[in-house]
Amino acid sequence: MKIYKILLSVLISAIFSLEALGCAHLTSPFDVSNDEFNFLDKRLVEGFDDESFLTISNSKHGKYWDREYKDSKELREENIDEWYNFLEQKFTKKDVEEWIYRKKNLDIDKKEAVKYMAMAKKYQKYVRSWGKKPKKAEVKKAIEILDSEYKKSNSKFIKLRYSFLILRLKHYYGFYKEVTTQTYTKNLKDVKSVVFEWIDSLVAGAEKKLKNRVKASYLFAKIFQNSKTKTHIGFYDFSIKNDMEWNELMDMCQNSDEKTLMYAIRGLQGGANGIEELENIYKIDPDSKWFNVILFREIKKLQYQYFAFKNELTKFNLEYIVKYENKKLQTTLKANSLKIANLKKILEIVIKDDKKKNLFLTKLASNYLNIFQNNDTTKIQDFTSLKSNNEIEKNQIKLLLAMLDLLNLKTVDENIEIKIGDNYNSFLKNGFGSKNYLELVRGLLPKMYDKDNSAKTHLLQNNFELSLPTLKKDEYLKIKKLESKQNKNSFEKLIISKYQELGGLKKDKKLYIEGILNLKDENFKQAKELFTKIDDKKMLILQYNPFNATKSGTNRKNAKRKTNLIKFIDTFTTVKGIATKDPSAVMDNYLLANAYYNLSSFGNSPMITRFYRATSGNSYDEFDEELIQKAIKYYKNALENTKKSEFKAKITYMLAKCEYKNLIIKEKIELDYSNPDDMKEMSEFNKYVKTYGYGKYFDKIKKDYKDTKYYKEVIKECGTYNYYQKIK
Repeated sequence: MKIYKILLSVLISAIFSLEALGCAHLTSPFDVSNDEFNFLDKRLVEGFDDESFLTISNSKHGKYWDREYKDSKELREENIDEWYNFLEQKFTKKDVEEWIYRKKNLDIDKKEAVKYMAMAKKYQKYVRSWGKKPKKAEVKKAIEILDSEYKKSNSKFIKLRYSFLILRLKHYYGFYKEVTTQTYTKNLKDVKSVVFEWIDSLVAGAEKKLKNRVKASYLFAKIFQNSKTKTHIGFYDFSIKNDMEWNELMDMCQNSDEKTLMYAIRGLQGGANGIEELENIYKIDPDSKWFNVILFREIKKLQYQYFAFKNELTKFNLEYIVKYENKKLQTTLKANSLKIANLKKILEIVIKDDKKKNLFLTKLASNYLNIFQNNDTTKIQDFTSLKSNNEIEKNQIKLLLAMLDLLNLKTVDENIEIKIGDNYNSFLKNGFGSKNYLELVRGLLPKMYDKDNSAKTHLLQNNFELSLPTLKKDEYLKIKKLESKQNKNSFEKLIISKYQELGGLKKDKKLYIEGILNLKDENFKQAKELFTKIDDKKMLILQYNPFNATKSGTNRKNAKRKTNLIKFIDTFTTVKGIATKDPSAVMDNYLLANAYYNLSSFGNSPMITRFYRATSGNSYDEFDEELIQKAIKYYKNALENTKKSEFKAKITYMLAKCEYKNLIIKEKIELDYSNPDDMKEMSEFNKYVKTYGYGKYFDKIKKDYKDTKYYKEVIKECGTYNYYQKIK
């Protein structure tokens, strides 16, 4: 009960503070920051569908780069379209694109257009961020030339573009006052062109450079609202530093639409108090589109937190938070609870006032909020009180009801599966929710399935793909059985279709997987038969020799002559047959031991028995332990029966490597000895030496084989050995 209360307090206190979670302690196959757990349809926000600002991010820079990419793409497309139409559609859009952005020559009869493009490309180098910059006199001369061409032009389309080239040069070289007072576009207002957006951003930027921050922010906000191609500039460069500047900005606004825009752009900034801005916007205009934009994002923050904890908080993470962060979380608990109460209070007032024309999102949010405050989905109203004839809103209600059903599940049977499959298909048909719903299914159902449903558990946990070494042979056989099942229910059809879509189950891959699983169980005959049927023989090639041993921990040394899985099986079965019958067959026992070591995650060929190699102390499994134990057994046979000192030294060193790997597997930790003067690491190493008697074979190689050539090479190359000798 105590742990549950701590978890609940952590959950509630973290709801409004994305920083409380951080990114270091939560691990799962899901990426909640990438909207997998979003159950709100952006189509509910009328008049604003910019995903860069409807998604959750505390990083202003993150929004900037996401939107900048979209803006640059839009800018290019708009520019190409305008030139395509100006050239009377005589060329393809692809040709026009290459004429503008590359060096393709087109037979254009409009000589003014040809001359302009030559000028644009000539002076492009003047505004690059790299290379040698021209002298100011050269810049002024360039401006004079462009100004002359502007005056000579009879085309408003061309004049507008010359205006941009001139103002860009002036802005880049510090003639800011001339940019803010420009008159080039005065008589061009009837031209419909994206170029005005580029010029507007230059003017706003010049105002900022002239330290007219409030005026600049006003202009940037307008760019943010109206621009197709410079939205990121409008958002990023909006900057108000204090209340005095804010009041000045409000006085500059000409109507309530502009005022709510300013509050909205402030509320969209990373770390902003969205709830306060929500209230400010409502007081000015209850029907402002910005109210729903900010409300939508605030509820998404709650979703993020709730599902991050619901699906990702492990026992280890809970212990970590209780031990190291509980004090910090407790200090913010009251403040965060107050924020939740404030949001509920605002929504209740809005619903009671009934001033908004469409209260659907407000009512939805008010109901949805109960989930995150109570952490008890059984007490939540069922959303059916929200009536709507709008298909998007009806789908939204159905999605949230389905989400609540999932959160309340305790067991899974076929009827539940059918309902889940049918829900998914419905959301897919209606255009929102299928992906998000399926991610929640993936997060919750595996915990409820028994061993008989291990195939479904495996597919759900691994994004519908096969994952070795976690995949067991019986699981794979169950997946094959499910795949061939004739009367699948809707859920089974769904997961198998995803499996076939994402898993890429081609003939060769199927054969390879089955072969690997048989190899893992040492069913060599079956494995060889399967590998022989593979058409793409490149899949069978091995980069390293599995029977090789070196002084490095992984035995990785590119084989001079490449081998493959079939040859490996032939050699392995021959060597094993001899070694198991005759412990005195030194070389066969030694080669078999090498093979077992190299098949582990520590060796050079773990991919013979798995798809993913473990890379840290917490990742090694029972299979690794089994392989290392087998390696030790056969190394000991070889050591006891060889007469050669050099070979004894080599085998003893391999036993020392096995001893170290055994320690890593059992203790789930891998110490870093790269800094021999680190006292903390030295202390840890000492603990393992004293507690587990680590170093038995390092002692033996020094005592019995110090006169061998191999020992001298070990001293020179093995850092772990030298570290051990230093602290012993």
